[in-house]
Amino acid sequence: ERNLNLTLGLCLTEKVMIELVEKGIGRQDAHEMLRRLAMKCWNERRSLREVMLEDEKASGLVTEAELDDWLNPENYIGTAVEQVEKAVHTLRERYP
Repeated sequence: ERNLNLTLGLCLTEKVMIELVEKGIGRQDAHEMLRRLAMKCWNERRSLREVMLEDEKASGLVTEAELDDWLNPENYIGTAVEQVEKAVHTLRERYP
């Protein structure tokens, strides 16, 4: 989570773009909006969440709760825990 926070949330823009497209925003429009907001985040060293919530266009498209869900790092670990547990189990069996 700490490493994700170092990116100001920018590593999660693909998820945000997919969700915006699913809400009916054109892919090119979503891409351009996120490009603009990402530049603002980077230049001002502020989080994507903060910048999106104060942006008139973005905040009109997404609720704070939706954005929090989209930017929640816990939603991005997928099967990582299971993969690590399986690898550890395999190694312990192989090298007791």
